[in-house]
Amino acid sequence: MEFDIKGVPSVHFDFYPSNYVLNNDPSLLISNPYLTRNNIWEFKAGLNQDWPKALVERMIGIKLQSMPNVDKTKLTLVCPPASTKDANTRRFQFFSSSVSNHLNIQNGFDHIKILNEKSPKYPPSNATHTIWDMEQDLQFDADFFAGKDIILFDDIVTTGDTMSAFIDKLKDLGANPVLCVSLLYTPKVY
Repeated sequence: MEFDIKGVPSVHFDFYPSNYVLNNDPSLLISNPYLTRNNIWEFKAGLNQDWPKALVERMIGIKLQSMPNVDKTKLTLVCPPASTKDANTRRFQFFSSSVSNHLNIQNGFDHIKILNEKSPKYPPSNATHTIWDMEQDLQFDADFFAGKDIILFDDIVTTGDTMSAFIDKLKDLGANPVLCVSLLYTPKVY
């Protein structure tokens, strides 16, 4: 499935939460939503990263074939950080390094630092600090990102707010976001 986030093409698979599928539209039950959810939670915990790595590498490779004007020497993978330093390291350090090495692109993982941790969006909580403040919570290596073509990866996109905020921030740093990739996107159906 494809759509744009702030004019940047995005590739992903639609994900309908099991409560929506079972209560509203069972025809959407293409695969087992419990299995999908469990696989994503394992990835978020830093476990079982082989299948998402292979899937993301394939999605990026296929999409880049239709983008002949992208200079591969400038391509850089950026994963918007997980909510805590520990979760970010578990989830994205190995993943980002492996995908970047396999695709022969630059790895942006070490060039964004978490200064102030936030509360995770999942599972839903009453926490008020669930969205990154780009100036207060994160430190970006501006010299590294200037002039780079960026592929943004996030495991699940629900509202698109994180991707949108990172697109804006990276553009402010002189980078050019060219592709957004996620494993799952939750369509606005409920």
